[in-house]
Amino acid sequence: MVYERTISNLSMFASLDTCTIKTQHKWTMPLLEYPMGFFDGVAQRNTCGCEFWIAISNELEYRIHWNAGSGTNTKAEAMALWGLLWFTNFFNIHDIHIYGDSKIIIDQENGCANINNPPLLGWLGRIDLLRNLQLCT
Repeated sequence: MVYERTISNLSMFASLDTCTIKTQHKWTMPLLEYPMGFFDGVAQRNTCGCEFWIAISNELEYRIHWNAGSGTNTKAEAMALWGLLWFTNFFNIHDIHIYGDSKIIIDQENGCANINNPPLLGWLGRIDLLRNLQLCT
C-alpha cells in the first residue's frame, strides 16, 4: 500500500537517524533491505520539486512530494534528502538505508566533497543537524 501526500510548504519540516547513504541509479534494482528510502529533486527553468519514498516493509510505503519554489537541481536534491531525514526522525524510523541519484549531495554527506555554494549551505547545515541529532539520541 502506498500513502501519497503533497505538501505545499516546508514549514512543517524541521529534524534523523543513523543512516547509510548510497548512490544508486534509478534504472537498476539493488538488493534492498528494509527500511529504505529514496530521495530525488528536480529543477526546470528555475522551478524546483522534491520527492522522497520510504518503504518500511514489503507492505508499507510512503511517498511524499512538494513544490520547492525556485532554485537549482542540487538545491532540490538537498531539500529532498532533508525531507526524508526529517520524516524518518519524526516517525522514529531507525537504521534506514538511503538511496539517491545526486552524486554531489551523496559525496557531500559522505565527506568526499566540499560544497561552498552559499544558497546550499543552509540546507546542508539542516541535513547535518538532523544527522547529528539522531546520533546523540
